[in-house]
Amino acid sequence: MALTPGTRLGPYEVLGPLGAGGMGEVYRARDTTLGRDVAVKVLPEHLAHDPERLARFEREAKTLALLNHPHIAQIHGFEHAVPSTTAGQPGSGSPVRALVMELVEGPTLADRIADGPIPLDEAWPIARQIAEALEAAHDQGIVHRDLKPANIKVRSDGTVKVLDFGLAKATTSDSGVLASDSLANSPTIASPAHLHQGYGAAGTEAGMILGTAAYMSPEQAKGKPVDRRADIWAFGCVLFEILTGRRAFEGEDVSETLASVLRAEPAWSALPAATPARVRTLLKRCIERDLQKRLPHIGVARLELAEGGAADALAEAAMPAPRLSLPARGGWKTHAAWAAAALALAAAAGIAVRSTSPPVAAPAVYRFDVRPPEGQVFPGANGVPRFAVSPDGTQIVFTSSLPGQRDQLFVRHLGAVEAEPIKGTESPASGGEALQQPFFSPDGRFVAFFSGQESALKRVPVGGGPVERLASLPVQNCSGSWHGDVILVASAGTNGVQRLPASGGTPTPVTTLDASRKELVHLFPQFLPDGEHFLYFARTADGDAAIYVGSLSGGAPVRVVQSEAMARFAPPNQLLYVRDRALVSHTLDLKRFALVGGATTVSESVMVAGNARLGLSSSDNGVVVLAQGRSAGGLYQILARDRAGRPIESGVLQSPISYPWARLSPDGRSVAFSRTSDSLGDVWVKNLDRGVVSRVTTDGAADSGPVWSNDSRRVVYTSNRGPGGRAALFERDVEALSAERLLLSGVPGQVLFADDWSPDGHTLVYRSFTSPGGVDLMVLEASEGAVPKPYLRDGFFNRDATFSPDGRWLAYSSNDSGTTQVFVRSFPDPTQAKYQVSADGGAYPRWRRDGGELYFLDARRRVVAVRVTHGSRLSFDTPTPLFDVSTELVAAEAVAGGSPFDVSADGQRFIIVAPRGGTSTVSLTVAVNWMADLKK
Repeated sequence: MALTPGTRLGPYEVLGPLGAGGMGEVYRARDTTLGRDVAVKVLPEHLAHDPERLARFEREAKTLALLNHPHIAQIHGFEHAVPSTTAGQPGSGSPVRALVMELVEGPTLADRIADGPIPLDEAWPIARQIAEALEAAHDQGIVHRDLKPANIKVRSDGTVKVLDFGLAKATTSDSGVLASDSLANSPTIASPAHLHQGYGAAGTEAGMILGTAAYMSPEQAKGKPVDRRADIWAFGCVLFEILTGRRAFEGEDVSETLASVLRAEPAWSALPAATPARVRTLLKRCIERDLQKRLPHIGVARLELAEGGAADALAEAAMPAPRLSLPARGGWKTHAAWAAAALALAAAAGIAVRSTSPPVAAPAVYRFDVRPPEGQVFPGANGVPRFAVSPDGTQIVFTSSLPGQRDQLFVRHLGAVEAEPIKGTESPASGGEALQQPFFSPDGRFVAFFSGQESALKRVPVGGGPVERLASLPVQNCSGSWHGDVILVASAGTNGVQRLPASGGTPTPVTTLDASRKELVHLFPQFLPDGEHFLYFARTADGDAAIYVGSLSGGAPVRVVQSEAMARFAPPNQLLYVRDRALVSHTLDLKRFALVGGATTVSESVMVAGNARLGLSSSDNGVVVLAQGRSAGGLYQILARDRAGRPIESGVLQSPISYPWARLSPDGRSVAFSRTSDSLGDVWVKNLDRGVVSRVTTDGAADSGPVWSNDSRRVVYTSNRGPGGRAALFERDVEALSAERLLLSGVPGQVLFADDWSPDGHTLVYRSFTSPGGVDLMVLEASEGAVPKPYLRDGFFNRDATFSPDGRWLAYSSNDSGTTQVFVRSFPDPTQAKYQVSADGGAYPRWRRDGGELYFLDARRRVVAVRVTHGSRLSFDTPTPLFDVSTELVAAEAVAGGSPFDVSADGQRFIIVAPRGGTSTVSLTVAVNWMADLKK
């Protein structure tokens, strides 16, 4: 909030404003207790309630508290108070967090440089003091990360003070690492003198971006981890500017500036002729892109500058710019940074790019990687991230999460150092599916996404803001495309591709599944340039999969090409699709919708999920983003533990499974699970006595979620092979492998998962998910022609139901209390009694054979046991943790429909479905002007 003169924050009385910028408003204030003037920095109003900016602000205070050096502005305190009047009348507003600092009089170094180069005899002591300040910070394990002339003050007596540690990072601890920093949010305090220097006026975002970008090290511009050598690079840039009066790296906008940082050389000839040789060498070693060759310690610079003031040598000739080594052709490898891509985009758009540096031949293709924020992962089926590039190629939106925790949408802007979270898109901590595939509006201002928790399509401004619900629809393997005022959507729960107004409404069918071809799904629509036709992927029960072109006005679809997964169109005329497990590009005739000529292999390594989702997105102007690498969370293994958590060798299935679901048979001799192989998904069984693994279903459809019958001979599973491609529950004998029996066929848009059989084998309880409600618990009698009946339909996410051994009770998990907890209800009438068993979160309840114990996983990922006493009513002891599986489960339990936990009938063997381990190497490889390789 803006503070007016006379306002008090604790003992500090505001006297007037000093400056303002993207990360702070600074005021001169009077310390009424000690009788001295101080500088008070508060967050701008639009950031005052942002938890991330508050954390950064508090980190700045803690960082300064660690530093006690004559050339670093000191901190006096950190206030958290409601502003009051000078008379001491209490204020009525919200509390304000204020950083109280040493008031440093005098101009900034940027103000000094605005008047021209600083003479050598003045430059050496200024540079030496800056080096001393950085050395003191580095000795404390602190990297400034935003060193620039605007953050350096020079007092009238020549004393230098380094300011603004708002982006500082403690290299010895991860606790202070920012989740996201963008160039636009880098702290800059503007003053009128900045206007003619090019830093921008107060609050002028473009100026702030440009002023910061010019001092970024290449690794910082690429979004890579940084250490003290990033400050050494910035120091070299500042010293160059002190001596020459011009920036080492210049450009008209952020893309040009960052491209210059990555590709150009400073104008060494601009250095004063009297610059000593050792200082020229020092500058070159500071501004060195190769980290192994860059000056290793700022103390070396301090020593060189201590001797550099003496008359040393004749002027050196201008140092020639070294030749830039361009990346070799081949593969989707990381060769350049996001900022370098901006230069290619500008050229592609016909924008003139000016530079004072010697011209360097631009490579045909720019490639660089985008990774999730530090400590997070890309969630997605089989490890394939959910992401999209904007139509103009300047933004990437993706889903990211901490392992095992809720998802959130992030956007990576052109020129940003790191991705920024989109406020309002956090998925719930539990219950329902996570966020699914995002996609951009045509103008790039909005992102549409699917929320499994609410079974809805939503949209949100890219910069964050109100989240609007556009439509209700089943959320299972969703995708969409937006053109003009029409949105196309499709999911495994919809009967074909559907359309709705971009402003929201009820989806209506555009394509219909062809029963004569046994079509199961139409997925992944993408508008073609005319806005009338669109691509989509279709799969049949016979295993045929192909790309089609449909039309908003109806008519017979056109089959384009057989493909193992979805396809993407890349203007002006390229179709990218999967053939023989490689990504290929093929020219598409947009009049006949036929492929022309031969296909060209783009990448041999392409991430494809079992549900046919391809890790690929394309813009309208030559930018393609491809997911590459290996996910630590895409494949799972089944582990066995005893009651103390010790591994049990027998029963361990280390060969990978592709879905976090495993169920022990009631006799404890077998485990059933789901695995994706050449087909979309099948049910498998491992006999634990003989170690034999066998496949139960082989139909080439999506079969998953097996649940055992009480005699341990049959399994019930869900499949998409119901009539019309709808979800259905089937039953099959695992030994005789007789013909499967259809138990239940769902309605359009319904998702079904079996949970448990009653002890007498007469009743199946299953979960039913149909937009727009929650997850219902339903029961189905085993008799022929039985009609399903609701057991619990209250709008909440109810799941993981399991019968007590006497059949009188049903344990399940639900989020009806706000968080997912374990409950027990009477059966068959759920209104007779209800007990909440867990207190700190819980899911996946399982009974012991005698009903004397109930087991579940709590919110801390611990296996918990609860003693149960039966009678006219039930009583439960306090839950007792048996062992911790937090390091093993990771994200397995976060997958909707999963069942990553089970217990043997005697309560002595526990199975855990855990990721196979290893480090995720998944990244989004961005290629600008990617078709240049095709021309070769």
